[in-house]
Amino acid sequence: GARSLQRRLKDEGTSFGELRDSALRRRAERLLAEPRMALKEVAYFLGYEERGLFEACQRWFGASPSVFRAQSLAAETRI
Repeated sequence: GARSLQRRLKDEGTSFGELRDSALRRRAERLLAEPRMALKEVAYFLGYEERGLFEACQRWFGASPSVFRAQSLAAETRI
């Protein structure tokens, strides 16, 4: 059950919250790389209000969603 899963995750050195956060971060990276997608849509698809997306991006990337997007798109054009 749930307790057994918690113990197994703890044995692996992680938690459900950390796994969820990591999955959201990866999805945010993919969604923000799509320049035609509005930030409101990105927030919606991640389950955030716009303010929540801003705060999550600050934590994950050290930048706002729009700054992270601009940096990502600039990096793609240099490849």
